Amino acid sequence: MWYRLFQRRCDGFQKWRKNFFSLKNGLPNTTVFKIVFNEDESLIYAATEAGPYVYVKSLEKWFLLSGSNTPNQIFWSVEYLPALKIARFGTYGRGIWDFHFKDFISSSSNEVTKENTISLYPNPASEFIYISFKDDNTILNRFGIFDVQGNKVEIPVEKINDQLFKINTSTLADGIYFIINYHSKNESIKKFIKLKQ
Repeated sequence: MWYRLFQRRCDGFQKWRKNFFSLKNGLPNTTVFKIVFNEDESLIYAATEAGPYVYVKSLEKWFLLSGSNTPNQIFWSVEYLPALKIARFGTYGRGIWDFHFKDFISSSSNEVTKENTISLYPNPASEFIYISFKDDNTILNRFGIFDVQGNKVEIPVEKINDQLFKINTSTLADGIYFIINYHSKNESIKKFIKLKQ
């Protein structure tokens, strides 16, 4: 009888284990104190010893939410406020920090074009990055640059030709940024990393 009970529990564990997958891509080895989800579970927020993090399900990766004004210390708690679409993180020494994401980050993967209509190089970038469009229709080559908090970033852009642009990234803080190509039917999103040399 003991064997049957043990066997049923092991079989149940194997079925249960198949529903789990690793979420460590981009998250350092750190203690996670609390996690919460947004409404549609496309974003997971984590309060950690290394700082505030968000897991973007469509990109299958963790991103550090710290910016130039965010304190470099332990974030002990996090809660998601659906009415405000805000992740509220708590520290003991530096107070409460709210992070608000724009729709383009939390949109589901079927709303975002999977085609590679944009090429970015070099990536990571230090002084500049080139954006190359594969779309021949120059009217569609409108784009915006956003930080991980969803804020639009205004930086100098030089047009080389109809399909190639050079962006001066030297004034950007180190971190992760997104370039969105606005299209008549859908939009393409590309991520780039700004690093010092």
